[in-house]
Amino acid sequence: MEKTKILKSNPLDGTVAGAESRRAFLKTAVPVLALAGMATSAAGADPGPEATGESIKKLVGVFEKKDTDLMKPFFHPDVVFENYGTPKIKGVQAMLALWDKVFQMFENVKFETVHQVARGNLVLAEQIHHLGLKGKKVTPIMNMAIYEFKDGKIVAWRDYTDSAYNRKLLEG
Repeated sequence: MEKTKILKSNPLDGTVAGAESRRAFLKTAVPVLALAGMATSAAGADPGPEATGESIKKLVGVFEKKDTDLMKPFFHPDVVFENYGTPKIKGVQAMLALWDKVFQMFENVKFETVHQVARGNLVLAEQIHHLGLKGKKVTPIMNMAIYEFKDGKIVAWRDYTDSAYNRKLLEG
């Protein structure tokens, strides 16, 4: 296995990673997305231009406004949201209700995309969620998100993050 050259420190925990590790990540991610795109196409879904990533870039910009009415147009009515380690949320209304609660809990919410790859109806995004509880400092939370599109809207959204570690960071 190839060693990664270390260049920068991670603001979350002081560990280090560099541009070369990001390139290694993308080298791995692109073929996986390509396979996923082929599997989706084989299943008959249209891998058209809806997953150019532009929708995700726009959605990420909406979060700091903390307004679920602005989020709603991005999502398919049958969207399934899954945050690793928590129960799945099914349907756009249930998902927006969850985000309403999140927006009430956090004084500061800003999402930043570090890397993003789109293929067919899939978008893979490495993100930093900058979250601040009321009266607390803003904490950067690392996240990997996978979005699936149907009819030009997000029909599945899976977030992969370390929830226990994130709680520890937010409380500190």
